[in-house]
Amino acid sequence: MGGLWPSAFARQEIVEFWRLKLEEAHERYEIASAGYRRLLGERPEGPMHRQDETLAQARDAVSDTLLEYSRRLRIFTQLTLTGTMPHEQEAGGNGDER
Repeated sequence: MGGLWPSAFARQEIVEFWRLKLEEAHERYEIASAGYRRLLGERPEGPMHRQDETLAQARDAVSDTLLEYSRRLRIFTQLTLTGTMPHEQEAGGNGDER
């Protein structure tokens, strides 16, 4: 999707689109992180329990949402600072637009 911007209005729309995508990803990360911290605090002391699988899943969710937030932050930063439009493959991410 490289090239010149069609108009200032189109640029503003694209920037706004990615700003909203960035905010959504940040919210998902914050929710996943809070859930993980909650589970970590509820974890009983001592040997491993079944709850550790739930904790591992929550940790994976934090990792996944942080990765997506970082990807969108990179796209948004490139877009706003350099005017670089994201490539279609990069903009699509992993196909999981949660």
